[in-house]
Amino acid sequence: MEEITFRNKREDLEAYYEYMLNTDEGKQIGKRVLMARLWFGVLITALIFTFIWGIRGYLGASIRSSVFLTIGYIFVLLMAAALVLLVMGFKPYYYVGKQILQKIEKSLTERDRQIFQLPRTIKTEENWLEVRISEAIHRWRWGLVDAIGLTSEFIYLHVGKCHVFYIPRRDFSSQESFLEFGKKLVELQKRNKDQPFATASAT
Repeated sequence: MEEITFRNKREDLEAYYEYMLNTDEGKQIGKRVLMARLWFGVLITALIFTFIWGIRGYLGASIRSSVFLTIGYIFVLLMAAALVLLVMGFKPYYYVGKQILQKIEKSLTERDRQIFQLPRTIKTEENWLEVRISEAIHRWRWGLVDAIGLTSEFIYLHVGKCHVFYIPRRDFSSQESFLEFGKKLVELQKRNKDQPFATASAT
């Protein structure tokens, strides 16, 4: 059994965004939203262009001028797309995904922020992972821990779709103890990833 007590700070969220948006799951967040926005933009653009084309046809505009209008319109769209990509740093999925995560952060109440910054104690056992704060205790079998992400500054614990815990390096006595704890978590998670669901026997 091993325990570590840590405390998150507001700036830990920025580090989490950087980590999460470089995972496959995080990239999918940005991809889904970006594709939805693109389809909406294409639809609106097509409707506007169709309207303009119809008005010009009604007013008797020549085919040649309509062709030039089409070419100009496509050129403007391409320039606008290039500008948008430049603003996004040529990382559209990351940019849009971060917007979504920041929007979720803004929806947090002051109480949510206070709970996020409460001291947490993580206790590891052979078959169990426990996370405890002054207001709650969460306990999971290792089979429910989906993944553990290791970076130079954080250990990320993914438990289902609802819980991600960020364990900062600053709360360890040394870099070595931080790395050792992270490796221990990875070992326990891998060893028990196929852990069967516990079933209560009928009495």
